[in-house]
Amino acid sequence: MNLITIDDLYDDLKSNADNIIVINVLSAQTFEECHITGSINIPYAELTEKLSSLEKNKKIIVYCAHKDCPTAGNTYKALEEAGFTNLYYYKGGMREWVQTDLKTEGICEANYLHELDRKE
Repeated sequence: MNLITIDDLYDDLKSNADNIIVINVLSAQTFEECHITGSINIPYAELTEKLSSLEKNKKIIVYCAHKDCPTAGNTYKALEEAGFTNLYYYKGGMREWVQTDLKTEGICEANYLHELDRKE
């Protein structure tokens, strides 16, 4: 599994936005409440029906709520099985993004965004 750091994701969004697809895999409601600016929403449950809308030649980055959320990892594996090869997993998720004060859309007030991550 290819991991991408918060710094590399930020740089990609800043300098290479036309060549990447950043996917928030949470529910539509959670996405509307808070998401990384420039990302799109494809909830894991809708992934199969939306595969054909994704461009295989672009770098695809998936993310979830926080580092303990398994949904982005499951999405990554499903995309890999569907033949996507330029895949990355941003493990820090919305929690790390918000806590680093990077640009978001939505009100971003959900409790999970402001909790501390558990130690590994």
